[in-house]
Amino acid sequence: YLSQIASAVMNSHAVEGIRLDMKVDTYPVSINVAMPTGLVVNELLTNALKHAFQGRDGGTITLHSIVDG
Repeated sequence: YLSQIASAVMNSHAVEGIRLDMKVDTYPVSINVAMPTGLVVNELLTNALKHAFQGRDGGTITLHSIVDG
């Protein structure tokens, strides 16, 4: 789910030179966790694409969601 959201955001902004480093483990969560988490990831990526790279030729956004334990 997070991978799909991240890919959709990156594709919709079509910003050249910005790379997404994504490592997302698959694990089951309830819809009550998945929906707000997806909204947060969408907002964070959108904000980074709009503001973090102004005046730069490129960069990397890192998104990691790793199961620990």
